[in-house]
Parts: sequence; C-alpha cells; structure tokens
Amino acid sequence: MVKSKKIVLVIGSAAVGGTEKQVITLASHLNNEGHNCHIVFLVKGGTLEGTVKDLGIRYSIFNLKKNNLIQNLIGTIKLMRFFKVEKFNTHYLFLPHAILLVGPLIRLIANNSKLIYGIRGSIYRKNNIFYRLYRNEIRKADLIICNSMAIVSELKEIKRIDFSKIKLIYNGVKLSDEIRRISPQFHSETKNKLVVVANFHRYKGHDLLLDSLELIDKPSLEVTFAGDGEVMSDIRNRCKGVTQHKFHFIGQVQNVTEMLLTQNFAVHPSRTEGLSNAILEELAAGLPVVAFDVGGNSELISNCENGYLISLGDVKEFASKIRTLACDHKTTSRMAHNAMISVEDFTWEKNLAHHVACF
Repeated sequence: MVKSKKIVLVIGSAAVGGTEKQVITLASHLNNEGHNCHIVFLVKGGTLEGTVKDLGIRYSIFNLKKNNLIQNLIGTIKLMRFFKVEKFNTHYLFLPHAILLVGPLIRLIANNSKLIYGIRGSIYRKNNIFYRLYRNEIRKADLIICNSMAIVSELKEIKRIDFSKIKLIYNGVKLSDEIRRISPQFHSETKNKLVVVANFHRYKGHDLLLDSLELIDKPSLEVTFAGDGEVMSDIRNRCKGVTQHKFHFIGQVQNVTEMLLTQNFAVHPSRTEGLSNAILEELAAGLPVVAFDVGGNSELISNCENGYLISLGDVKEFASKIRTLACDHKTTSRMAHNAMISVEDFTWEKNLAHHVACF
C-alpha cells in the first residue's frame, strides 16, 4: 500500500487553461487515492476556482500582482509562512512564474521535502533573461516532470543538468464510452464547423490561421474560437475583413467536451507547444486536428491518420488541409474514428500511476 503523502501543487492562477485543468484533475485523483493534496494559486481570480470547490480540494490564493512591489513582498512572506506551517512532503510547481518564485523559497525553508518542477512548454520560447533564469532554476529541482518528448529533448540541452532527474508523464484525458460509440461527425447538420481551443496569446498563432482562412473562398466555414487573452480584440477586428466565413467567439468554456461535440474538426495553429491538452481533448471527442508540426504535436497527431501536421508557417498547406476536412466527408469520418483510438494510451489511470511512483 502506498504511504499517504502531503502534496502541494503550485500554479499561477485558476484561469481556464490546459495546465490548470490538468493540475486540478491530478489533485482530485490524488485525493481519491488517499493522499492529502492542496493547490496554491499565486494570483487571484479564475473560473476554475469553482471547479476546485466542487471537487472538495483544499486550496489557497496568494494575491500577487504584476508591478506591485509592496504587495508582492507581503505575499511572498505569507507564502513562506504558509509552506513552513503546512510542512508538505512534496512541492510540485508548474510553469515558469511559479517555478522561479516558489522554487527558491522551498529550498530555503523546506529543503527536506521533495521539490518537483512540471515543465509544460518550450524552455526557449522567449530566449531572454527571464527564460535564462528559468533554465538555471530547472537544474535545481529534485525531479523534473515533462509532458512530451519534445520538452525532454530541450531539457537535455541544458548544461550541467542531471538527466536522471527528468521524467516523462503524458497528460491524462477522460475517455467517454458514449463519445466512442457515436461519431461526432454526425452530430451537426453541416460538415464545415471547425473549432480553435486556445487562449489568445501571440504564440498561439491565431493570426496564422486567419492567413490560411483568407486563402479559402469555398466552402464557407463556421469558425468557433474558445478562449480569452490579450490579442483577442486584434483577432476579432481582423475577422471582420474575412467575410467569406462566419466567426464565433465564445470565451472560456467549462464543459469543453460538450462544445466539441457540436464541431466537425479542430485546428491548432500554435507556433510552439509542449503537449497540448486541447488537442488531447479534441482527439478524444473524435475531432481530426490540423496543426503545425511543433513541440509535442507529433506525439499526438499521426499525419493523414487522425489529422494533419503542417510545417510551421506554411499557411497555404494549412488552408489546403482545412479545405480537405471541410469537403471530403469520408476522410473526415475515417480520421474521427482514428482520433478516438489514438488517445487510448493517454488515460488518467496511467498518468496517476506514474505520478504516485514519482512521489
């Protein structure tokens, strides 16, 4: 029998995002396995806070704010006191800001506990001083958990890093028997509905997608954007000029699967990725995916089997594959079937077993 651990998972906020959803689901599963799991959000706000409450997961929020030195200093002191009082066995930190802020604190006040860093995206995405500090901090973890082989390969390029500390654990995804019995290709009257599940950040490539859509005159497509972020207004304005297609902006979505079942296929124009939780959910819902061949996308998408992988920036080929999925219903249905089969190894049972072994 596995000895119960007192584990804290630390992440920036409770905003809807792939990593945030993975953290919350992992905490819920760990609690169900008899562990004592606590989530720390460094920033106040986020719609997933309600999900945490509903699942009965203990959590704390430290209201750090950008460019507010005094409040951040007070928040950091409160964080240190919190970790010192709680005495967690394991500290599991996700994404650069949490790793850079909390990692040094844990080594200072709780150096007898296990310190784990969860790496979920390219460590070279912005090769500036922030990311150089981030790569330097990564080396100091007791264990580094990545969710794609692409990230493992990047980590192994860091000088003086201990390769034995690096572990690969793929994201988990919920597999629904009901979805697997009924192909979502037949859930809508039209066959030209495509969805983009990605928050509006520049690296997510919404502009590249619009470059592609401008090249498609027919068929007329119905494009749904799910997400929020700083460049959303720019993308909205640009969509007004692409009059041959219809666009819907639905914001952050709680029940992603229900929304996906109204679509025919998905596109993922991101310029950089780790292992995309959005793509996992789309494949599990039976949606073929068109994506650029970056990061861990090739670990999820088999070209011409459950979707298409396109060389980064090739908007003409991206447009061609979108047109194929919108017009060739036989190909789309075949890929929909393959999509659901392709994620059978990405179960939460496997994800949990690997995590428990690490803890």
